[in-house]
Amino acid sequence: MKNKRSSTFNLKHPKAGKKTTINFSAYFRNESRKFVYSTGETIHPSDWDFYRCEPKFVKGNSEKAIKLNEVHKQIKRYSTHFQEVVSMYQRINEDVDIETMRNEFNNKFKKTKSRSNDF
Repeated sequence: MKNKRSSTFNLKHPKAGKKTTINFSAYFRNESRKFVYSTGETIHPSDWDFYRCEPKFVKGNSEKAIKLNEVHKQIKRYSTHFQEVVSMYQRINEDVDIETMRNEFNNKFKKTKSRSNDF
């Protein structure tokens, strides 16, 4: 049985004095490379929990709490999809690679224009 892959989130510029992009990453041992994918979400480094690798938890219904909880919810979609793809490939007894994972992420998270000639 293949190992369960782990993933994490990191800030693109963790020491920036302004908002920075949150990146999803996972290491692919079979390729000895790291898969990094921009979530498109941004956060100020002061609002990031560097130990837990996620937005800080803020109680209440303040604007800041709502925003941080929304960012947390959005980025968790990436780790959930990652595990779904890994599980799918395990069920068919194949190992997923970085290129396949990138394609899966692009299909799930990138807005693509449909090419239609219908008027």
